[in-house]
Amino acid sequence: MKQENLEPIGTKERQICFDVLKIIATFAVVMLHVSAQHWFYVKLKTPEWRAFNLYDGSVRFPVPVFVMISGALFLSADRPLRQMYGKYILRIVTAFLFWSVLYAAISYVHGTALIEVLKEAIKGHYHLWYLYMIAGLYVIVPLLRPVVQNRKLLHYFLILSFFIGIVIPQAIAIVTVFRPNAAEFLQSVWDQAYLYLPFGYSFYFVLGYWLNGIALSKKKLVLAAVLILVGTLTTVFLTKQINYYMLDFNLKHKIVLFYQNQTVNVAMTAGGVFLLGRGLFRGPYSARAQKRILALSKATFGVYLVHPIMIDVVKGFGLETVTFNPYLSVPVITILVFLPSLLVSLILNQIPFVKKYFV
Repeated sequence: MKQENLEPIGTKERQICFDVLKIIATFAVVMLHVSAQHWFYVKLKTPEWRAFNLYDGSVRFPVPVFVMISGALFLSADRPLRQMYGKYILRIVTAFLFWSVLYAAISYVHGTALIEVLKEAIKGHYHLWYLYMIAGLYVIVPLLRPVVQNRKLLHYFLILSFFIGIVIPQAIAIVTVFRPNAAEFLQSVWDQAYLYLPFGYSFYFVLGYWLNGIALSKKKLVLAAVLILVGTLTTVFLTKQINYYMLDFNLKHKIVLFYQNQTVNVAMTAGGVFLLGRGLFRGPYSARAQKRILALSKATFGVYLVHPIMIDVVKGFGLETVTFNPYLSVPVITILVFLPSLLVSLILNQIPFVKKYFV
């Protein structure tokens, strides 16, 4: 999840705060994937599933936070199309191609059929979807720039994209659980609007720019903390309740509705994390601390790219989240995955060509 070292609006302390947020969000991504290992497979209403739901539901914010950081940086300065495509999008493409082929090759070695390997190389490993998405946002940066420069248009876009991209889809998804036929009709009606630009992650992209321009105060930081608490508790609680409820109807697949990035509850948590992070991590930092933070921040993209391999390596040693008490296993295995991933990324970042195109 690469964020370029660009100068945002404001001081260097705010840049450092973004770097700290990137480190935290990357660790959260690792915990998310670790806690999700057996989330689908263990039985509901067991201590194991409750532990996995607690951890998984508590770390749903990283992708929206990464997108908000990108929005704060890329929408704050005018960059020509040649730079957007020749530098930023090219880097995403080269990284995707390398890592996608690598993961596909690993799958082939493990016995996956060749046709499935080819599909995986094109689509990407499960975590590489992010690169498709962020490249798409980079493409529309020149379209969003005029929007954010006009305060009325900025507010209009945020309100529109919040309802079109989050509230309405989440409402239809909830109806789908309880009244599938009615939801199918509602979805067919809604699809006819073809409102794609303000849909999806463009909301978080513009939200990051807007939140980055808000003057911080104690009241706003308290509000941010409340948003994090309410959003996280809502995610964990409603995921538990809807799955427990559907268990009475012979639920065949667990429901991840409230885990989705485009939900009101996750938006609350992510917005709160971004705003609180701006306030808590803006510094000042010593020169040594800044150097270490920047080094770790630059390594976060590599950690994101390599960590699924490390999850499998740790698993190969017989350590999984069901091996021992899950309230302990999830954080322990997260650390055991994160630290070697960080080490690999730091090493790769010492190789100029690799650093430039692949991590």
